[in-house]
Amino acid sequence: MGSLRHTRSGRQADSTPGNDRFAALVRQAGAGIAQVDSAGRFMLTNQRFHDILGRSAEDLKTLRARDIVHPDDRHDFDARFQCLFREGRDYVDERRYLRPDGVTVWATASVVPVLDEAGRPQSAVAVIQDITERKRAEAELRRSDATLRLIADNVEAVFWIEDLTARRKIYVSPRYELLWGRPAERLYQNAEDWLNSIHPEDRQRTEAAFRRGMTAGHYDEIFRVVLPNGGIRWIRDRGWTVPDPTGETRRAVGIAEDVTEHHTAEELQRTLIAELNHRVRNTLAVVQAIAHQTIRQSPSMDAFAESFIGRVQALADVHSLLTHTQWRSADLKTILESALRPYDAGRTEFDGPDLELPGDRVTALSAGTRPKARLHPETARVLAGYGIDVAGRRPRGLDAHHGRRIDWLITLCDRAREACPELPQRPRRSHWSIPDPAAAPDPADAFARTAADIERRVRHLLPVLDPPGGPP
Repeated sequence: MGSLRHTRSGRQADSTPGNDRFAALVRQAGAGIAQVDSAGRFMLTNQRFHDILGRSAEDLKTLRARDIVHPDDRHDFDARFQCLFREGRDYVDERRYLRPDGVTVWATASVVPVLDEAGRPQSAVAVIQDITERKRAEAELRRSDATLRLIADNVEAVFWIEDLTARRKIYVSPRYELLWGRPAERLYQNAEDWLNSIHPEDRQRTEAAFRRGMTAGHYDEIFRVVLPNGGIRWIRDRGWTVPDPTGETRRAVGIAEDVTEHHTAEELQRTLIAELNHRVRNTLAVVQAIAHQTIRQSPSMDAFAESFIGRVQALADVHSLLTHTQWRSADLKTILESALRPYDAGRTEFDGPDLELPGDRVTALSAGTRPKARLHPETARVLAGYGIDVAGRRPRGLDAHHGRRIDWLITLCDRAREACPELPQRPRRSHWSIPDPAAAPDPADAFARTAADIERRVRHLLPVLDPPGGPP
């Protein structure tokens, strides 16, 4: 059982039946209780007060109230204490107290004046509760919040929090302005502003996926964002709903990442595989032609086998030669010697200056401002006549060539010229106003004429793109 001291001028006061009942209540109280006079001297304390502050009743006889307050909080304590005795105004505050062992204790103090018969404050009673653990938890939470904010502000992704009930963004990390190319302030004003930046072909699908995901608890979608300069950025956005303590889903958190490089790499991989398939088919066609020519000229199967193997080996030697130089260039004499080795038998002589054959210095890329779902059948038929195999390929948009160097941009129809954005490399631009062959009454003839027209224009352009003396 705790003890109660009622001190006045250092002497224990007389007890009365009323005082005894008050003393019993104070002893049984779960909070720390102290009574002090206008000078701050302790008149009354209970055991819980001693436990919180780590001081005995004897210790407190030699101290005043301000002496047990943390030095950094004494100025505010003095102002409130003086106001209480001057105006009779009670107060509640949170303050640090210093124990004898140097440990800081946080406590809430509810302080009320005790008035005399004239209504003047004679003393003050304080009821304190130890909140040290709560303050420690709050400090840890603040550190955690600061760490989370530091991570969110610096990670190479957009971190967002949304209030689903109020349909507003609570937080979006600074990376949003870089990935979307728009101020985050607009997103705080309108939580759905991010949808307005999505490519028109992806917007409806993405919005529907987001609504479903917020209902199901998880959302994961990839879409294109159109930047203010017309560029395209591929984004993967993921979100999760977060239930509150009552189990209600009121918030969602998410991460949006730039996956443009990954998407471009996948598109390039598909292009390379298609190109490889095309080249393999062409090589097999050459091998087939060699086989037909050899078998017609061979008197026996043994002769055919010897000649055929030699010719295929010659083809492989030429290919190895070009591969060794990475298809940039090759010496004409070396190519001819490799190709004619099966037929030579000492009958071929080479004479003339050294001649280095240059590789392709111009690479043609194609894309549509609004690519359709599939190629027109006449496109594949006409291009096959030029030795270009596009079977199985699908139209691509400008974003398929994201990150590639573009030196010269040519638009082929008026609508494309208006819709084509300004590319980051700012290439030279030309426009060839060519009617859409698919809209002609006879598409087969129109596609053939269009291909011939484009070929003619390209042949005139090549010397400009790749003059004999080097790049223009």
